[in-house]
Amino acid sequence: MSRIRIKNFGPIKDGFRDENGNEWMDIKKVTTFIGNQGSGKSTVAKLISIFTWLEKARNRGDEIKTLTRDKFLEYFQYQGLQNYFSKESILEYSGDAFDIEVERDGFFTFFEKQKKHYIVPKIMYVPAERNFLSIV
Repeated sequence: MSRIRIKNFGPIKDGFRDENGNEWMDIKKVTTFIGNQGSGKSTVAKLISIFTWLEKARNRGDEIKTLTRDKFLEYFQYQGLQNYFSKESILEYSGDAFDIEVERDGFFTFFEKQKKHYIVPKIMYVPAERNFLSIV
């Protein structure tokens, strides 16, 4: 199972913390976010989408292995998150094949895990303005 840790990124300040004090949020096959407007739900969904896609692409052998910082930040720009970084930002993703740590100002590190069977995920982020789910 994948998981994510986010602090001081855009509207997210203190990040997630469960009843046991764990700062990591588990990412299940279907994950639903409910909360107030502007609380960071879309930000979390977009980050999960970015990190899951990067893990999938890197596992396929795409040119992610030689990813530069500028190219990496383009993924955040595509989702409109490029200005969310601060000096205190902490973004960490732990997937099935890789761990990714993003430090302040978008510097990042990939940590490859021991090879095991990797199931290629289907990635879908549906923004609220699409109203897709209200039709179904």
